[in-house]
Amino acid sequence: MNTVNYRMNRVKQRMNTVNYRMNTFNYRMRRGEYNMVFISELISNSSDALEKLRHKMITAGDTAPMQIHLQTDASKGTFTIQAFLDALQNQAEASSSIIGQFGVGFYSAFMVADKVDVYSQSAETGAPGYKWSSDGSGVFEITEQYKVVGPKDPVFAVAGEDVILPCFVKPSISVVDMRVEWFRPDLKDSQVHLYDDHVDKYTDQIQSYRERTKLNHQELQRGNASLKLSSVRVSDEGLYKCFIQYKSWSDDATVNVKVEAVGRPPVITVDGFDHSGGLHLQCESEGWYPEPDLEWLNSEGNSVNYRINTVEYRMNTFNYRMNTVNYSMNTVNYRMNAVNYRMNAVNYRMNTVNYRMNTVNYSMNTVDYRMNTVNYRMNTVNYRMNTVNYSMNTVDYRMNTVKYSMNTVDYRMNAVNYRMNTVNYRMNTVNYSMNTVDYRMNTVNYRMNTVNYRMNTVNYSMNTVDYRMNTVKYSMNTVDYRMNAVNYRMNTVEYRINSQLQDEHSKLQDGKRRIQHVNVILDADTAHPDLIVSDDGKQVRSGNTQMKGKDRFYEYLGGVGKDGFSSGCFNFEVQVKGQTEWDLGVIRESVNRKDWISLRPENGYWIVGRRDGTYSACDSSVYSLSLSVNPQKVGVFVDYGKGLICFYDVESMSHIYSYTDQSFNEKLYQFVCLGYKMNVNSTPLIICDDY
Repeated sequence: MNTVNYRMNRVKQRMNTVNYRMNTFNYRMRRGEYNMVFISELISNSSDALEKLRHKMITAGDTAPMQIHLQTDASKGTFTIQAFLDALQNQAEASSSIIGQFGVGFYSAFMVADKVDVYSQSAETGAPGYKWSSDGSGVFEITEQYKVVGPKDPVFAVAGEDVILPCFVKPSISVVDMRVEWFRPDLKDSQVHLYDDHVDKYTDQIQSYRERTKLNHQELQRGNASLKLSSVRVSDEGLYKCFIQYKSWSDDATVNVKVEAVGRPPVITVDGFDHSGGLHLQCESEGWYPEPDLEWLNSEGNSVNYRINTVEYRMNTFNYRMNTVNYSMNTVNYRMNAVNYRMNAVNYRMNTVNYRMNTVNYSMNTVDYRMNTVNYRMNTVNYRMNTVNYSMNTVDYRMNTVKYSMNTVDYRMNAVNYRMNTVNYRMNTVNYSMNTVDYRMNTVNYRMNTVNYRMNTVNYSMNTVDYRMNTVKYSMNTVDYRMNAVNYRMNTVEYRINSQLQDEHSKLQDGKRRIQHVNVILDADTAHPDLIVSDDGKQVRSGNTQMKGKDRFYEYLGGVGKDGFSSGCFNFEVQVKGQTEWDLGVIRESVNRKDWISLRPENGYWIVGRRDGTYSACDSSVYSLSLSVNPQKVGVFVDYGKGLICFYDVESMSHIYSYTDQSFNEKLYQFVCLGYKMNVNSTPLIICDDY
């Protein structure tokens, strides 16, 4: 409950901050009271501001020289006063954001100025800046100075991978209530992504960007409006605008995206002999962007004559064919300059690492905050326990006081008894005057009344102590009750978690009993040309180029089993140990194997895969899977009649993901894949038979 109240207060604070951005106020002034010493007045105010800052620095054990600068500009008709610390002077000269660190006697300035602008920013790092403006008409405006910033350098992306387009509001402020729009200024229908009224809107989005853009709504609260662009294409290259608007305030930043694609390895073939006995060599390759540099080298590394027969730009990439003649029958080398691409790819991956490190830092800050909350609650419990101990000590003190009072009463009672004995002795011994005896008897009665009064006082004190003891016992019982309630809730949560785990385990055991293990043999005729399938059809890895065929995959590095299924239940297991990019599952017989498509059920693919250390499944959208351990073997169970496809970790027998309520109307084939277009990891995927 305390956490909820804390977050509600944070939301209110941010709403107040946003509403404060631009407010208008009225004031009254009398020009007749101005005097001509406005310059000295402004300098005096600047000095007061620096003196206040100097006092604050001395209190913190620090000090620094301070300066006041006067500057005039006759061409612009302006007079400027700036107060600086020497340590901030270089920054002040380079940026106008660190100015106006002082209070200003602005009333006298209107005698010589048509308009006065005051820019103010705290010396503390990260504090927002403010602008005060007035033309002397009795109205002034205060606006908070925020700026949308993006990267200075181009953002490099690799075709087929994901990229983050950075965009932030500085100083950091929530943009949840603002309009955030990404668009291409060089296109007619330019909208890439729109966030407005707290939701993402796709009505006017460019068709080619559908289902490929995403904003992190949690990061919007911290002023981060960066856009994630998935499955980058060559056509995505160009300028992007990040436009943020709230009421009358708006600003934008430009992001330059450069896209590069690595084509297929070149193929060199012998194309006959010329009339002089030279050997005709022909080199072909496709899928490059931007256009690469081409060069033939001999065995000594020297360039040889060559002729480029064909360079064509098709489907946003460059394809080429070039010939040369070799007379010495020595080895001819081929070289393509791709250094720039690799350097840019390294920079792109470094940016990705930095982004993920920032995410980790944010998560660590969240953990620190929660740990501080736990420490605060523990301190509260300790404080209350100390309060109880203090109350118990107070009760002990009061009990000792009561005992002391009781001892005093006993002492006085003994004194009374002594005096009574004295009276009896004197009555028996002396025939004392009856009047004297009466007097002494009255005195005794008075003292007895005093004793009775004090006894009543003691009884009252005892009753008060009993009441307070009962109050303490009631408080202790209340604490016990609340502790029991907490234990009950924790036991309830533990019971529910155990019930869910038992249900999941029962489902897995039931599914395992009904599994029909099948002998999966991969069909080498369907595998991607860049894959090598073992002779027994049990292993597949990235390797040399193979012959092309009509049923092969050409975009994804995939292959299927030889035998399909159209009824019943079946199961197979694949070892993925050591491989960093893979997809496993089943596909329909009629799926598109030639072009790039999204691997999801509506296109005939039911898969689970791994990319960049992250596990995911593609249902109606992409789901990121959180696994406690990296699976070494992944099992796939299919119930054709019930429309169920279940993925599980073979070694721990833990559930990974399930597709339910699916509809199958044709044969299903086992499917294994090593990623999209390229995989540099040579570790094979292995079909397991040791069930």
